Amino acid sequence: MACRNCGGEGLPALEEIDRIAREVALSMSGQLERPPVSGPALSARIEACQKCEGLAGSVLCTHCGCFVAVRALDPAQKCPHPAGSRWGAAGDR
Repeated sequence: MACRNCGGEGLPALEEIDRIAREVALSMSGQLERPPVSGPALSARIEACQKCEGLAGSVLCTHCGCFVAVRALDPAQKCPHPAGSRWGAAGDR
């Protein structure tokens, strides 16, 4: 599967995505009005993504093209599912 955003072939390994997510969380800490999503709210977001039919390769949202582990960290982001957010109240802190 090609990446929608960069055109690269295939998806990075889960370890690489985790590394990217950690780096994004660190960089967000000083740039956002609110800290990155963490704890139960982050778990709820990731769990909802894992159950979604729009998840590709266990890591990529086919509705927006983002890595779910990275998108879920941003408190300003919402689930992009066309039928409405799948994150619910627990994930929409």
